Amino acid sequence: MLDLLLDDDSRNEMLSQRSGRDDYCMAAAAALSLRQFHSRPTLYSERWISQYCDADFKSLFRLSRAQFEFIMASVVAVPLQSVHGIEPRKALEITLWYLATQV
Repeated sequence: MLDLLLDDDSRNEMLSQRSGRDDYCMAAAAALSLRQFHSRPTLYSERWISQYCDADFKSLFRLSRAQFEFIMASVVAVPLQSVHGIEPRKALEITLWYLATQV
């Protein structure tokens, strides 16, 4: 990763110095920990999930739409409010996606 950030001369100079190895390792760790910006579509859940075909939906959440709606109906039977501005349907989608994508 650091190779992408430094040109050959800078990298070689850092590696040639005894203390440069520590600097190289620290710079590599810092480069790896930098958060990268990714553009994300707005209102993804509201616009796109409803348009997924059944196979994509099942692949994403590991259950069918009918099963999702059954769980949603069971959850909505209990009075819920938005938590941190996230509606119950979206919270369920996030939870199921998280559970479905864990190894």
